Amino acid sequence: MVSSVISGENMKKKYSLGEVEVIALDIDSLKIEKGDFISIMGPSGSGKSTLLNILGCEDELTDGELTIDSKSVKDLSKKEINKLRREDIGYVFQSFNLLAHLSAIENVILPLIPYKTSFNLRNRGEELLRSVGLENRTKHLPSQMSGGEQQRLAIARSLINSPKIIIADEPTGNLDTKFRDDIMNIFEKLNNDGYTIIMATHDMEAAKRAKKTIYLRDGKIIKVEVNNNAELYI
Repeated sequence: MVSSVISGENMKKKYSLGEVEVIALDIDSLKIEKGDFISIMGPSGSGKSTLLNILGCEDELTDGELTIDSKSVKDLSKKEINKLRREDIGYVFQSFNLLAHLSAIENVILPLIPYKTSFNLRNRGEELLRSVGLENRTKHLPSQMSGGEQQRLAIARSLINSPKIIIADEPTGNLDTKFRDDIMNIFEKLNNDGYTIIMATHDMEAAKRAKKTIYLRDGKIIKVEVNNNAELYI
């Protein structure tokens, strides 16, 4: 039996706009298995970013249950949630979110600099840069790199904590077709290596590279497609 790395029940996220209550997310059940690769699609306002923020513990549910790696998120303290995010989740963003004044290697290792590690941080950073084909860009600033290289750098940074889950928000949104394919090749390799990946995208070609695609509308799951003969668990 495949175990869920993420599961949710009766997940609701509500916002108040003056006297009006807006339901941004309303999902009865969600299960994401270890080693899965999920793409999330839907029009603007469908709830993609809200769902990613919830799954990445950057925001919290108004109602319902969310379990990540057997931990009930609502039962965790703020300190425990920060530890979960630091140790179990890696993040990749559309706008890269790199620090312009830091070199490639410095950007990669930055998230763990304040913390003790059981490994040499710089060696780990260099290893990750090699894994995404940036071994010759160690000392380069982001401004000296192409958009595709910057996103590969951002992926390397997301792996510095050896996370169980990678959450990617429109990771190919700022890239042309060639660089998009390069990034998706990296994600596929990472998934084959055992990483669980959850990716929001507007790009159908990128979405098809995932094992399953979840379609959202008005905060609800309206359809789940299985790609590449992957087994359906959701």
